[in-house]
Amino acid sequence: MKIRKIVLFLLFVFNYTVNHAQIPDGSIAPDFEVVDIFGETHHLYTYLDEGKTVIIEIAATWCSPCWSYAQLGSLESAYQIMGSNGLDNIVVLFVEGEPENGIDQLHGIVGSSGNPYADLTHGNWTEIIHYPIINSSAIADLYDISYYPTIFKICPNEKIVTELDQVPVSNIIDDVLNTDCMTPTINHDMAILRYKGTESVCENTTIKAPIEIINLGQSMSSPSTIEVSTPSGIVAVDTVSGLLPSFERKVIQFDAIELNDATELNFRLHNELDDCLENNFLDQSFQIAPKAMGETLQLTLQTDAYGFETYWEIRNVDGTVFYTGGNTEVGIQNGGPPYVNAPYAEGALENLTEVVYTLYLSPNDCYELVMVDDYGDGICCEYGDGFYEVTDGMGNTLISGGLFSDYIIHSFAVEEGNATSTDNTVPVPVRCYPNPASAMITLDQIPTESEPLNLEIYNLMGQPVHQQMIATNQITLSTIDYPKGIYLVYLISKKGNPIYTQKVTIQ
Repeated sequence: MKIRKIVLFLLFVFNYTVNHAQIPDGSIAPDFEVVDIFGETHHLYTYLDEGKTVIIEIAATWCSPCWSYAQLGSLESAYQIMGSNGLDNIVVLFVEGEPENGIDQLHGIVGSSGNPYADLTHGNWTEIIHYPIINSSAIADLYDISYYPTIFKICPNEKIVTELDQVPVSNIIDDVLNTDCMTPTINHDMAILRYKGTESVCENTTIKAPIEIINLGQSMSSPSTIEVSTPSGIVAVDTVSGLLPSFERKVIQFDAIELNDATELNFRLHNELDDCLENNFLDQSFQIAPKAMGETLQLTLQTDAYGFETYWEIRNVDGTVFYTGGNTEVGIQNGGPPYVNAPYAEGALENLTEVVYTLYLSPNDCYELVMVDDYGDGICCEYGDGFYEVTDGMGNTLISGGLFSDYIIHSFAVEEGNATSTDNTVPVPVRCYPNPASAMITLDQIPTESEPLNLEIYNLMGQPVHQQMIATNQITLSTIDYPKGIYLVYLISKKGNPIYTQKVTIQ
């Protein structure tokens, strides 16, 4: 389990200390009314009396963990999902609580007074925070904070204060959407919570578009209908017939949606008994996915200080998985809470280590890289500068990142040819049978007339299970000792280019 790091700021001869005890969990929240840096007024008890949960982050512009957490975007995501533009059941406030800092530091302007508390800032906070920003050391004093950042959750029912860790958005949603903090006030209220799929799409392909819905009402949910549309009209409809208790969530998967030239999907939830329609809409925009030049790619993964929390996989848009890596106990389903915490599970990666994977993917297809973090705080940047990067044969970076919460999905396309060579290979009529196989497989019509080829077989962990050079047109291999599963068979030219790729299932 990761433990929040108490910030002791030391710069030159200055150090940050406190001489008072922080307001304890279970206390009644002290009220305040303040004006933010854009002139808007915020009254705590007014928000609470409206039935909204309030989350307050008290930070300082010189605080590195504060900046890293802001870059992670957990509170930003929670605000977008549950704030005034989403479900409208929470309020998020960012409070710059350092007395020496001011408006300039919040806008990324470094001071020149010689006082590090007053001068230092990590960047323009207004560019990455889009909920209210308040410059008030009085609130920091009112809540007797002991370190930066300190994050409080204040429940509306009894105005009780609870401190939150620097948690990912999935934890924040779980913390807010529970009956201890939030009591339903509407009888029937089904809502769309968030989109859970990729935000980049390949041209001329279909996509899967999962969304998460929630019952915010007092009563058991009744059947709902969800429509998905583009500017051209409705492209998918699904009926949710299962009953959901209060605050229960469910992921609805829409498969094979054709975007054509559209760059946005519009989700609409219809429920005859719904007493609140404001949270029944979600608009999701998309970008065109990058294209790899050639079938040979490279995934570079730098783990953070908790490498065992990471899992990844590459699949096509049909859901067929070609490569996996990292902790198998985490897997594709276990990003975010509950915490698996399995440092010795199969596939667990070393901490603070760079791992490079070579990937062979069939051309003219669309793929997804899915990165998963068990704890739900990504792989950068508070616990090491972890990152992932996918490059093609020309060295072009297709995908890169590290800042995410429980999971992130990137789409990319693979085109025919290999940009690193000039042998201009074309599809070959190789046959691979039987498929599925049990005891043996045969490769026939292998084009070895001009040169021998390398035969390489990999499991879905990217580990080689068979390699040999072949100079004949046919070869039969025993698979009786192969564990059951999916394998990738490649024929590689002398220049290192895959001229044939086939997925084989061993039963």
